[in-house]
Amino acid sequence: MLRWLRNHLKMISFEEALCGHYTNKAQATSDPQKWPWVNIEWTEVKEGQVLECKSWYEYEGPNKPYKHFRAKIKRIHEDIIECDTIDLKKNKKGCGFVFVKMDDGTWWGETNGPCVVNDINITALARFNGTDYWSFDNGRRLRSGAFVWGKEEKDGEFHFKKLAK
Repeated sequence: MLRWLRNHLKMISFEEALCGHYTNKAQATSDPQKWPWVNIEWTEVKEGQVLECKSWYEYEGPNKPYKHFRAKIKRIHEDIIECDTIDLKKNKKGCGFVFVKMDDGTWWGETNGPCVVNDINITALARFNGTDYWSFDNGRRLRSGAFVWGKEEKDGEFHFKKLAK
């Protein structure tokens, strides 16, 4: 059974595992003061080459995303994907990302090298397996390290569940 599961997970492509609509409703309703209710939607714009992602607060709806970007995919290896991003809200280059597929089929990603925007050092991490999506990001002042936005490391990750199509 475990061998079948491993083989099955390895057959799911990066795009299949990632694309879809996710929500952290369960997390948000369990502790609404700590976790806002957020939706994330990943879509494939150009097969195997370009993805788009937008994130919005439930109360604002999908037409008012707080984050919206496009990612150009570069396959370094079947288990390593680099993404160059464009922030569609600001029409500017965003932070690059690199994803690596683990043996259990989960993709782990983080900013591809340092990412500094407007004197703010951005830390971003994500992982997904086709059902669950975890993410963490924040911004800190480059010189002082003062927290500016996102979640503190001690708070942990957002945990999203993929919704059925």
